[in-house]
Amino acid sequence: MRICYIVDARSSISRNWVSHFISSGHEVHVVSSYPFDPKNFSPPSAEVVPLAFSGFLGGGGEKKAASGAAPPGKKPMRRGLAWTVLDYFRNALGPLDVMRQAGRVRRIVEEFKPDLVHALRIPFEGLVAAEALAGTNFPLLISVWGNDFTYFAQRHLLIGSMTKRVMARAGALLADCPRDLRLAGEWGFSGDKPSQVLPGAGGVPTDIFRPGEVSERILRELSIPENAPVVFNPRGYKPNKHLRNDIFFKSIPRILAKVPGAIFIVTGLGEYPVAMKSLKEAGADHAIRALPMIPWGEMVNYYRMADVIVSPGVHDGTPNSLLEGMACGAFPVVGDIESVRDWVEDGVNGILCDPSSVDSQTEATLRALGDADLRARAAKHNFRLIQESAERSDVMGRAEDFYQRVLLG
Repeated sequence: MRICYIVDARSSISRNWVSHFISSGHEVHVVSSYPFDPKNFSPPSAEVVPLAFSGFLGGGGEKKAASGAAPPGKKPMRRGLAWTVLDYFRNALGPLDVMRQAGRVRRIVEEFKPDLVHALRIPFEGLVAAEALAGTNFPLLISVWGNDFTYFAQRHLLIGSMTKRVMARAGALLADCPRDLRLAGEWGFSGDKPSQVLPGAGGVPTDIFRPGEVSERILRELSIPENAPVVFNPRGYKPNKHLRNDIFFKSIPRILAKVPGAIFIVTGLGEYPVAMKSLKEAGADHAIRALPMIPWGEMVNYYRMADVIVSPGVHDGTPNSLLEGMACGAFPVVGDIESVRDWVEDGVNGILCDPSSVDSQTEATLRALGDADLRARAAKHNFRLIQESAERSDVMGRAEDFYQRVLLG
């Protein structure tokens, strides 16, 4: 097949998805909505079309993890505030920039002449794909992930209006949870068109993400005492409220009052000084290891050292980090939302909590830390669950079969 992907090529999910089809012998052209580092990803054919002012936000891929982070000074704090404001206006006005770039994307597609165009999320890749392909016969496949419907389409008028056009133009749909197939119909996707749920945004390679030895090197680098309970939040900071990391931060002093030796590892916060301010105000600097974004291939080491993995989502699909952490034996404490309940049964293989409540987040984490037997049973259960339901080789095989189904009509 000749496949044109419209993706954020900085994303490990996008890179893994595209790389699978390149390695399977298909001819692929990548249109990336962000600048990306060719050292991390170098497809045979690719170009960057910045969407929704992403050219101002830059790129360059994932950064190496570093232990610790100093409290921010005034200059980083101003940068953090500016980033939050920019993100708001980007979502509000980004669709206008998408319209500006649609002609360029159309020319790229017409030159490549793909059998299939696949946009790997709605804002902003799906938005530009639908506009670029309006009036053409190129088959368009849209992937819906995370909070495309539950947050962006509902909170931002222009994105919501264009999401309806995306669903009308899409010839097929992939989602990472059944909820989003239902919501797609409410946004205008016809039930007569091909659709499928593929978990984990392409699946989890359990030959990599599986229980194993904890890295002594990282334990030393992060100054984690022997046998210290570790709580890991891998979700990073977002300026919107679909992740209630603010609630997670407020729970930390309460958890430490009951488990004073606990260590909390959080990623993606060194780049967002506003979040670092929240951590400092939590009054528990000694127990926090605040890291930049960790390269995907190194995440397994952090999952394995974690007793508990926290995912405080309010608007979410199926977080890939959740499935990867579960495969490695980390016990999930997660927001009680529909998409997550597909994977976590409260009190059996994880604990569900109200991610908007400090009391609920605190109680759930303390319950998890205090029940080693529950964590051990869940670790075995969860590895089998991921192997049976989200193994990458199986998921990507199903994706390839779905492509053929779309092309055969």
